[in-house]
Amino acid sequence: AISGADFSSRNLFKRQYCHIIRHAEADPASLHLHTDAEVLFRETFGLEWSDAVAQGKLASAFGAVARLRMSHQELFDAWNQASAVKLAPSVQLARIVGKQGHDCFVINGFVPHWQDTFSDCPEVLVFVVEF
Repeated sequence: AISGADFSSRNLFKRQYCHIIRHAEADPASLHLHTDAEVLFRETFGLEWSDAVAQGKLASAFGAVARLRMSHQELFDAWNQASAVKLAPSVQLARIVGKQGHDCFVINGFVPHWQDTFSDCPEVLVFVVEF
């Protein structure tokens, strides 16, 4: 077991969840989806992926915090109330409505809260497995 601060300072969270975090931090317009994922997006949200990109309707998880003026906890709570769809490995997306009624499609909106949770833990149990 190690402290949450040590867990955070050693970037163990980022190392474990690097692909999920990468999408939670990256510019969503740079995400290129497979045709099946674009169809799923259109069928779920009634909007073409290319239109959502062009209209600036997409936000990374960390970008959504500022854009929707929500705390990490508030984004997490909204994420849990929304219907997220998996568009690709390590890429989940949900439509989130902010406090002032503005909305956007958020990629991996659970990540900021996850990161806070691990960092704020007094102790994290870590298993090192080698093959």
